[in-house]
Amino acid sequence: MKISTETLNILKNMSDINPSLSVTPGNSIRSISTDGSTMVNFITEESWDKHFSVYDLNMFLKVFNILEGEIDLEIRDRVLVISDENITCNYGQCDPKMVNGNGVTDLPDINYETSTEFTLTQEDLFKIDKASRELRLSRLIINSNKDSNIINIKLCTSSQGNTGGEHSFVFNVGKDNTVRDDFEVKLNIKQLKLYPGSYNVKIDKTSKLIISEWTHNTGDLRYYIALKNKGE
Repeated sequence: MKISTETLNILKNMSDINPSLSVTPGNSIRSISTDGSTMVNFITEESWDKHFSVYDLNMFLKVFNILEGEIDLEIRDRVLVISDENITCNYGQCDPKMVNGNGVTDLPDINYETSTEFTLTQEDLFKIDKASRELRLSRLIINSNKDSNIINIKLCTSSQGNTGGEHSFVFNVGKDNTVRDDFEVKLNIKQLKLYPGSYNVKIDKTSKLIISEWTHNTGDLRYYIALKNKGE
């Protein structure tokens, strides 16, 4: 089978969330972070006919950088055969038990009728990422106001080990927000490992866990990120 450039790029992004990967038959790839706080689901152009697992996803993807032209992937029982016109690589599979999160099948249940919804553009996310890196801001707080229908995103320094004073950025985001509740929730900026693009974000507080769903503008890529109340 041929693997699209988009699929390879998204797999590269997924390697930042979990360094290993198991793929099950079908046309979707799912992975979960090693701490269980982030899940990703990608509907692929490709249809995977067999299960396979790789222990070092980043190393697996480097094979595609070595080969040229039309690259073919064949899934065998113990190896993945990756080849172009002149070169063949036999890449060994790992035991699925070695992959953290192997066998993830169920996605979080989001209550869309009660969830707060807003949009983050690619430019918004670029600025958030730049601010977090330049000023070493590790906490991201999402604040909603039901009466004004406003969503604010605040980046600030960690509450622990901060000896240089607190720095923060506040972003007003989203033009067509649907705010159904007043809340302040937080996450660590390291959880926000998103593939480039704009995202529709839904936050559901109706279950025991606060779950956010981040849907890429293509609609084929979704991240599910666990949040905490600000006071926790």
